[in-house]
Amino acid sequence: MSLLTNLHYQPPTPSYRALRLHRETPVADLHCDTLSAHVLFGFDALRRHTPWMPFSPFINQCDLPRIQDGGIGIWGLGLIASPAHSPQKKMRQAEAQLTYLERIEAERPEVLFRIRDKRSLAENLAAGCVGTLPGVEGAHIVSGDLDRLQRLIDRGIRYFGLSHFSSNEAAFCAHGLGESATRGLTPFGRVLIETCEEHRVLIDLAHINKPGFMDACAMLQTPPIVSHTGVTATYNLWRNIDEEQIEAVAKLGGVVGIMASPKYLTGSHIAPLTAMADAIEHVRHVAGVEHVALGSDMDGWLPTMPRGLRDASDWPYLTEILIERGWSDDELRAFLGGNMRRVLDAVLPED
Repeated sequence: MSLLTNLHYQPPTPSYRALRLHRETPVADLHCDTLSAHVLFGFDALRRHTPWMPFSPFINQCDLPRIQDGGIGIWGLGLIASPAHSPQKKMRQAEAQLTYLERIEAERPEVLFRIRDKRSLAENLAAGCVGTLPGVEGAHIVSGDLDRLQRLIDRGIRYFGLSHFSSNEAAFCAHGLGESATRGLTPFGRVLIETCEEHRVLIDLAHINKPGFMDACAMLQTPPIVSHTGVTATYNLWRNIDEEQIEAVAKLGGVVGIMASPKYLTGSHIAPLTAMADAIEHVRHVAGVEHVALGSDMDGWLPTMPRGLRDASDWPYLTEILIERGWSDDELRAFLGGNMRRVLDAVLPED
C-alpha cells in the first residue's frame, strides 16, 4: 500500500460473527501501560475517554469502559520505572502504580478483580468481570535485590519482564542502555527466574536480547510469554523476534503477544491494521494458532496506532480482518483469549 492509501485505510466493518466472538470470549491483552499514564499524568482508568489526536499517539488508548467495549477480560498492565533513578525511587515508582491499581480494584469490585488463582479466574470471567494482570517491565526495578522482588510478588504481580530499554543485574536488553548482542542471563537472572517460577509468576521475554531469551527458554519449567512484540518476518528490527525464538516459546507452551505499533510491524509510522494481522498470521504459521495472542502495548508511548485501530474498543475490527482471511471460530477464540487462559491455568494455583 502507498502512504496515501495507508492514511485513508478503513478496516472492514465488524460482522455479527466478530461482535459475538468478542461478547462470548474474554479477550486477553497481555500488555498495556495504563498504570504509568495515571502516575505520570493523572489519567483516570475508570472513566471513558476519547482519542485526543489523529493517529491516537502515545497514551489515552485504554480505560475500563473501552476495554469492556473491546471484550477484554484479561488486562495485562505493565509497571514501569526509569533506570536512571536510585533503587529506592525505582521501587517507589513501581509500587505507586500497584497502589493505584489496588485503588481502582477497590472502587469497582463488581467489575475488576486481580488474577490470583484458576478457580476465581474462571468464576469471574464467567460473570463478565475484567481480570487485572500486573507485571514488571524490566528487572532494573528490583536492582538485583530478591527482597524487592518478593515485595512485588507479595503485592500480586503476575508476570515479570527481564529487561526493558536498559540492561540490568539480571539480563541484557535488545536495545538501549548497556545493550548486548552476545551476553545472556546473569547468575542473578537465573535466580530471579527460579524465584518467579516458585511463586507462580510468569516470565515475560519482551525486550530481552536473543542470548538471554534463549537462556531463559532453556531453563524455564513453565510457559513464558512475550507480552508485546513484533516479528522479524514482517520487519527485521532489534525489537522483534525471529522464528527460532517463536518456536522456543511454543515448545514451552507459551504465547507471543503481537503489539499494535506500526513502526515495529512495518518500519513505518503509518500502516493499516492488516499489518498487525500479518504478524499474527506469521506466528500462527511458525508455531500454530495455540501460541499467538494480543499484546497491544497501548498507552505505551507508541507514536501512532495502526490505521483502523483507535483504542481498546476497536479490537473487533482486527477480528473481522482475520475472519476475512479464513480463520475459524475456534482459532479466533484461541487467539483472542484461550491461549492466555491455557498459560495461566498452567501456572496459577488452583485457589
